[in-house]
Amino acid sequence: MPAHHPVTWSAQSSLRPALARPVARPSTVAKLQSSREPGLTEKRRNELCALQAILGFVSAFWMRACLLSVLIAAAAVTKAQTVCIDPGHPSEVGVGTHGKRATEVGVDWVVGAALKARLEKEGLKVVMTKQSQPEVVKNRRRAEIANEAHADLMIRLHCDASNGSGYTVYYPAKAGTVKGFTGPSEDVMQSSGVAAKRVLAAMRGVLDGHLHADPLKTDAQTFIGGKQGGALTGSIFSKVPVVLVEMVVLTNPKDEAFITSKEGQSLMVEALAKGVLAALGK
Repeated sequence: MPAHHPVTWSAQSSLRPALARPVARPSTVAKLQSSREPGLTEKRRNELCALQAILGFVSAFWMRACLLSVLIAAAAVTKAQTVCIDPGHPSEVGVGTHGKRATEVGVDWVVGAALKARLEKEGLKVVMTKQSQPEVVKNRRRAEIANEAHADLMIRLHCDASNGSGYTVYYPAKAGTVKGFTGPSEDVMQSSGVAAKRVLAAMRGVLDGHLHADPLKTDAQTFIGGKQGGALTGSIFSKVPVVLVEMVVLTNPKDEAFITSKEGQSLMVEALAKGVLAALGK
């Protein structure tokens, strides 16, 4: 959801008949022209001059209103949607997990950077929550970056550590509380749920046969989300739809081999891109 749709020639030309409309009908113009003829009283001349001034003002106002409406419509069409990519870790909770060869912070960054380039090719505006792999950004600040960008979607990238395998999509379905702050709002939870379902469905279309997909889950099913009443910190402070993807179980050797291979990374980036586009209605 291409990003730039300039106003077409047909749209411009359709304005021509309206913009070319005569300011006043011939009978009125004729009356105005005759205002200088002898026999008209001074009062009548003044009335006709006043009418001429009013018609001129109305015409100018009408033309400006038409142009303004065209500009507003064009701006609405060409405004690119914004996505905030959040490559997880390092944060206040640590540097993340690791496999035998790869680290979570490294995988998150590599995939996040590639996803940014992929989405920009679709005409989307992309904001990152950090500018380098080792940069430490707290989870509240990550949410604030997405909020400040007025992102249409925040997608958080992580890798899991468990006895399982494959990827899992999470979203906030229940408000949580951290440091006295409770969130997210009902609107954010509802829109996040819709986005998460679309992300998972689109990702499955790319990754089925390559990587196992877990059922859709909520923040409350995570360790930290459960401790905080039902939402992760990045969700609690988010004012925009937010979805978290645990891309692989990095402690699983097969998952690690997949995400560190060129083919596996390409598939994951494409799956995430399709998921984002689906979430945005594209």
